[in-house]
Amino acid sequence: MIGREDIRILLESEGLSLLGVVRLASEPRFVFFEKWLAEKKHGEMAYLEAYKEQRRHPQNLLPGANTAIIFGLPYYLGDTLRSPGGPRIAQYARLRDYHKVMRKKGESVLRAFDGASSGKVFVDTAPLLEKALAARSAEGFIGRNTLFIHPKKGSYFLLGEIFLTAELEPDNVADIDPLRRSPEGGCGSCRRCEVHCPTGALSDYSLDATKCLAYYTIEHRGPIPGEYKKHLGKYVFGCDICQLVCPYNRHLEIQKHELRFPETPPLSEMATMSQEYYEKTFGGTPMTRAKRAGLQRNAQIALSVEAKRIELPPTPGGPANYRSLGKPITQADVGLRIDVYLARDFLFHSRSAWQSLLREKKVHVGERSVKSSYLLRGNDEVSYFCPQVQEPAVNKDLRVLWEKDGIIAVLKPSNLPMHEGGAYRLNTFCQVLKDTVGPEWAPTHRLDRETSGLVLCADTQALRNELSESFRQRTMEKMYYAIACGLPEREVFEVDQPLGETKRTSFRLKHWVIPDGAPAQTLFRVKERSGKFTLLEVFPKTGRTHQIRVHASWSGLPLVGDKKYYPDESIYLEYLDHGFTDRVKGACIADRLCLHAASVRFIHPLDGKSYEVSTEVPADMKKIWDQCQSQ
Repeated sequence: MIGREDIRILLESEGLSLLGVVRLASEPRFVFFEKWLAEKKHGEMAYLEAYKEQRRHPQNLLPGANTAIIFGLPYYLGDTLRSPGGPRIAQYARLRDYHKVMRKKGESVLRAFDGASSGKVFVDTAPLLEKALAARSAEGFIGRNTLFIHPKKGSYFLLGEIFLTAELEPDNVADIDPLRRSPEGGCGSCRRCEVHCPTGALSDYSLDATKCLAYYTIEHRGPIPGEYKKHLGKYVFGCDICQLVCPYNRHLEIQKHELRFPETPPLSEMATMSQEYYEKTFGGTPMTRAKRAGLQRNAQIALSVEAKRIELPPTPGGPANYRSLGKPITQADVGLRIDVYLARDFLFHSRSAWQSLLREKKVHVGERSVKSSYLLRGNDEVSYFCPQVQEPAVNKDLRVLWEKDGIIAVLKPSNLPMHEGGAYRLNTFCQVLKDTVGPEWAPTHRLDRETSGLVLCADTQALRNELSESFRQRTMEKMYYAIACGLPEREVFEVDQPLGETKRTSFRLKHWVIPDGAPAQTLFRVKERSGKFTLLEVFPKTGRTHQIRVHASWSGLPLVGDKKYYPDESIYLEYLDHGFTDRVKGACIADRLCLHAASVRFIHPLDGKSYEVSTEVPADMKKIWDQCQSQ
């Protein structure tokens, strides 16, 4: 009888990998499959509800079956999470139809038994819980992404099985705890697949197909729900994201397959294809699973998503002067008057100002102007007239100092606003970040325009939410350098005073210590003293607006360069009206705020480990400190 090593050699000669030899018996994981069906996580895939007994007792698929050889066709083609290009096709679907290829290869191995055993080859079409069957071997486990993962060979396998009536020596039953990370496998605390899943389909080792991009682009018939359409700008058929981010797939060899689709066919041709084009282009590939109507639907949506990323050419009246609000209309917004919605959510104009723009036909829904009485509908795209003007000059010198699994620490210079507002549209941290690092990156917290230092950014909304929550829960530790006017009495002191907007001010908006404000605590520690100035290390324990600046000024130690919180408000009013005059310079010393976010310690949501990123006092602030020492 052929042994395990012989089987491995036979499979490798066919370009396949041996993933295990298991004894056929009732499937212990069937109970989880039944629960998954009961929770309706299979969507419209009603065929999964059929043949339950065969799924529960896989040996019934072949009378007298005792053993199953699990094999896989590796198909990794070299994609990365940030591979350039437009909408992709999942890597497995770029090959010719794997069902016929793998079945033919499996049958070649079966013939080597030369009548010593009856057998049958299955490839993805039998009512079989094949990942659960593969996980019975000593070779791998089912990960958080719900895929079978081989610790050394990853998850990029198309699975097949050879059922035999012969009794081969099975592998030892896998004893891999998916909740622990070990040389034998397991996900442990890693949740990269869950965090990076663009639709939130993965949770606690379970896939909700009704949220899965692959399900909607392949299995689902009919319209795709609006909240999932925007993701078709990444994939037009299937999705590889939960595999691309998996650490077990980091060092895979690129497989040399005959590809049907080295690149995605032109979306415009897919969106309008005839039956003849469909059969000629996609016939004999896995993409026929979506049918012609499904592929056309996917391509049409992807074209729409891509079009929104392309700047419209200038026309009379100027589409170049129109900016999207960048916020989708939610179900809660449907039915609202558009002027009410704009005044409520976009405060850079008052309601009367929005109504004026509406009367002047300078607010568009889609490509047409609307009146103030227009009632919002789902999927409306709202843009407004915003003429392009010369923006104030800023320092755009962003530098990425640290990177780890979807999070980067970026060094922000002084004199760079974080977000769009006022005179700033393109000259902002967010826009420069998108232009220089990538469009998927966005900050998880903010710094004032004149404050320099470290900003944590992430490439998915899920990661940004996790980090923002750590700020709110005070599990993130930050330290700032600040130069203050004055000398504190103690080397270390803490200010524990509530903050909020004060009405006792000469200008529109100012935060200050008020009795009914939000709790706020800041720890100050002297790093160096010189003449009338102090270099401080500052540890904010809460994250209120302008907290460090207010607490420093309230303590009699206004920060160098802080026009707004200088004790004499006339300094700030003069700065607003006339700029950095000699009087303002004499009071504030420097034209930049001398506050620098120097270090941040945080827990990475994906691996649960603590990381610290730190910087020194920046050169321009160090120069100001040298000047302070000479006074």
